Amino acid sequence: SYNTCAFASIKGFIGDGDYVLTTLGLYRWGAVRCIDGLCETAAQCISYQPHYVQGKQDLRTARIAGGLSQMFGFFSLVPLCVSMCFKVRRRLWVFVTCMSLLASFFIGLCLMFKRHCDSIVETRLESEASQCKLEGGAVMAIVSSSMWLGIAICSAWLAKKRG
Repeated sequence: SYNTCAFASIKGFIGDGDYVLTTLGLYRWGAVRCIDGLCETAAQCISYQPHYVQGKQDLRTARIAGGLSQMFGFFSLVPLCVSMCFKVRRRLWVFVTCMSLLASFFIGLCLMFKRHCDSIVETRLESEASQCKLEGGAVMAIVSSSMWLGIAICSAWLAKKRG
């Protein structure tokens, strides 16, 4: 779907009010071309070519951080599910707190992707009107990071209560 490649976008102006909006994701990109008020969207997002990713540290860091956040999030959700059926001890709540904090931190690191987007604007687009801005994927990352932080705070409170 179109949302999988909408972490950030670059709007490059190509004429009198005409522009190309390129959306960038961690693994895919897409394009929308608007000429004379008529916008044409690409049918699907396109995967990055392997040679494109080489040397792009910000993109690689964001990808690794995204994978680590999913892993730590999974490691905190499993004990949370167990805690609904069984009474758990303080150590498990401390573990959930740590894993949730790590998930929140690594999701936040995904926002380094904007630096990759900014570097594209600086190096490839000559127009001063070109700009890079965060899209829906980045907003979801911010909300998700806040959610994991809230889970960490609640589990820390439960750990203190059990201790």
